[in-house]
Amino acid sequence: IVFLNSRCLTHTIQAKRLIHKMDADGIQGDLILYTEAVNCFAQCGEWVNATWILDLMPRKNITPNIITFGAAIHACENSGEWQRAVHLFHRAECEGLKNNLVTFSSVMKTLNKAQQCKTTLEMYWRMISEGIEPDKNAYRIVLTACEILKDSRAAMKILREMKRKKMIIDESIYNVWPSIVGKFR
Repeated sequence: IVFLNSRCLTHTIQAKRLIHKMDADGIQGDLILYTEAVNCFAQCGEWVNATWILDLMPRKNITPNIITFGAAIHACENSGEWQRAVHLFHRAECEGLKNNLVTFSSVMKTLNKAQQCKTTLEMYWRMISEGIEPDKNAYRIVLTACEILKDSRAAMKILREMKRKKMIIDESIYNVWPSIVGKFR
């Protein structure tokens, strides 16, 4: 963990220096550079710096895309900033972007960590209604929310959907709530 933290610190310091140096030298970055900077901060859970870059981009005439927002949401996930993650999720929509499986999953995981599991379920059903196909990770996240809420009815509905789609219920899914999931093995 110490290695990871020191590596994160080194990378984030370098990223900030690069952005400031580019500013000082009048060098214009592009979408890829700024998205990578947000991603760098996201990996280290530095939501303040990730959102700083996100806010800086329009001032540089660079429009963030859903990947940039996804990285910023991931930074909030890694630092437990669930309200900020939800805000960024909605902000992306307000800016005309369509949230995807990555942004939905990241927000749902953040909500679970914050014990906001009812909202996780609401986000899951919204994702489904928008035609976004869940992957195994999204199912694991929402089943975890069901388990925390002790909502076996929702869990059974989700598991039936997984079975209908012929998804394999492996150990990662089974271990979420064995007594419920076991009925579908």
